[in-house]
Amino acid sequence: MSISCIIRFADGNGSATVRRKRHGHPEDVISSLSVFRQVVDQQPVFPDPGTTAVQFLAIDVLQYLYLRIPIEEFGYELETLFSDPGGVDKRVLDAFSEHAVLGPDTLIADVPFVYEISTKGADSAPWTVGIGTLNGEQALLQDIEDVVHWWYRDTLANAQQKFD
Repeated sequence: MSISCIIRFADGNGSATVRRKRHGHPEDVISSLSVFRQVVDQQPVFPDPGTTAVQFLAIDVLQYLYLRIPIEEFGYELETLFSDPGGVDKRVLDAFSEHAVLGPDTLIADVPFVYEISTKGADSAPWTVGIGTLNGEQALLQDIEDVVHWWYRDTLANAQQKFD
């Protein structure tokens, strides 16, 4: 069953939000965030929330492709994406269509899970993960705090232990 979610990256100075149209359960999202955090930790400069959100989408799409396309076809499909986009496999297109960057005026409804990742803007600080659900209402993204019931908040490391 397809479970969508929204994931907001925030650092106290700003935020950026993405939608994942499938695999929105906590065990799936926390696993992806844990892999992504390792990528972020390797960067020379800690990214702002907007850059973090875009990088998450890029890594998430690559991970989707890696899990869905046999390794012996993976390189070929990536090459086709860049050299002959019209000939690319449907699985590649599906991976891209499952993600979106959201603006503040995006109407949020029918999203089972909402995640807030507090990055605190420091490369050594642990990320805090908030998991919530909508209170049966819809809202613009900019007003989502008014309609989310947060039922979990802890570090990413503790979330990984809980939801793995």
